Amino acid sequence: MKRITVILLSLLLCLGLFACGNDSNANDGKDDNNKENAETVSIDKNIDAVAKHLDLKDGEKTMYNTIGAKDGKEYNDGSVELYEFKEDSKEYKDIVKGEGTIKAAAHKDGIILVFPNDSDQKLIDQFNEINFK
Repeated sequence: MKRITVILLSLLLCLGLFACGNDSNANDGKDDNNKENAETVSIDKNIDAVAKHLDLKDGEKTMYNTIGAKDGKEYNDGSVELYEFKEDSKEYKDIVKGEGTIKAAAHKDGIILVFPNDSDQKLIDQFNEINFK
């Protein structure tokens, strides 16, 4: 009698586990759409806020004043740089035109994103979606 009870309970347990299993394909695409349709968050207009939004790590000051910027830092072991300019400065306008001393991968409202080596399209897209307060 004990054997039959143990077998029946084991079968019930197995059925319960299979019936409550997680279908990983059930939510495919739904989470991505929610992220894309989420309300755009406005952040402060400074490179620290941009770096935090882009999840950049280990910000170290650069010699930003040599290119006419108000502020500048490199992140992720120097693979990404952010600089803040006055929007009406000649240096910023030249960079926007592609004639500046550095080549910006993206720019918005006086802040530029620079990749000294290989660019990252995902970061560029995230940067372009930023709205400043």
